[in-house]
Amino acid sequence: MPVNGAGSCGARPAAGPLVVDLDGSLVTIDTSLLCAIVLCRRPLRLLRGLAAWRRGRAGVKQELAASAALDAARLPYHAGLLAYLRDERAAGRKLLLATGADRRIAAAVAEHLALFDAVLASDGRTNLTGRAKLAAIRRTIGDGPFSYVGNSRADLAVWRAAARGICVNTRPRVAREAAGATLVERSFPAEEGRLGRWLRAIRRR
Repeated sequence: MPVNGAGSCGARPAAGPLVVDLDGSLVTIDTSLLCAIVLCRRPLRLLRGLAAWRRGRAGVKQELAASAALDAARLPYHAGLLAYLRDERAAGRKLLLATGADRRIAAAVAEHLALFDAVLASDGRTNLTGRAKLAAIRRTIGDGPFSYVGNSRADLAVWRAAARGICVNTRPRVAREAAGATLVERSFPAEEGRLGRWLRAIRRR
């Protein structure tokens, strides 16, 4: 059933639901790359994951996610964005997680944060980025307006269709392109200490 942000207590109907990217946005790293780093200690599993390339990027992501089994509680979340999302949720806004990361990772993040009304993610067959992500968003919320949180050029296809955009960890050129694609209502800069967050996410695995 489509998610409709209009009429929600405290929400801003003109902006509609808030759709949130995961890798590089909500989480300050690429989770598939993190899986590969974790599996460097288990080279046979890493090779098995990379061998799934014959099924495309979605297949590789699925195998890496299954083998690495990341702990969602230990991922390095963007603190500023996460606080904003919690405020929006408390105000009654609908939140969707839409990511190119594998569904196993996305579902774990959604369960850990308890913020999202729906989860859209890669499934081993479809790599949910760009136009594929936009199509999945439309299937979920219908043709109404929505706002989109993203960080990279891959998100431009979604920003172009969004009523409003939010940029996170965005390079200047991408920020300019996003501003040309939609109304950017807010920007979150990169947070310091990213390397330390990476290390904390993979230590003792």
